[in-house]
Amino acid sequence: MHRHHMKSVEHSINDDEFEQLNRSTRGHSGCDIASLAREAAMRPVREFTATLEQPNASNDDATCKTRQVFGLEHSVDYVPTLRAVTYEDFVQSLRVVKPSCGAVTTPEE
Repeated sequence: MHRHHMKSVEHSINDDEFEQLNRSTRGHSGCDIASLAREAAMRPVREFTATLEQPNASNDDATCKTRQVFGLEHSVDYVPTLRAVTYEDFVQSLRVVKPSCGAVTTPEE
């Protein structure tokens, strides 16, 4: 299910990590996993916006050519990028997104 929620998101999560995520989220509903995927995807976005809020250190040089990026001065060679979602993003998101229902049990045969 995690793989389904990440199909349109750039990520670096391998098959083994997806399996570990599946094991780690037993007891989470489909909506819980969707929330977990959204939270994990937001971690790189938050980092990205934080970098935009910080002027580039090379701007201290008076000869440095600068341009405005979202209202802040950045050196001309500054190109902000959004990193891929990682397994660690999911691990950190598991601290925030808790299962909304109890643990799933299977009937004994």
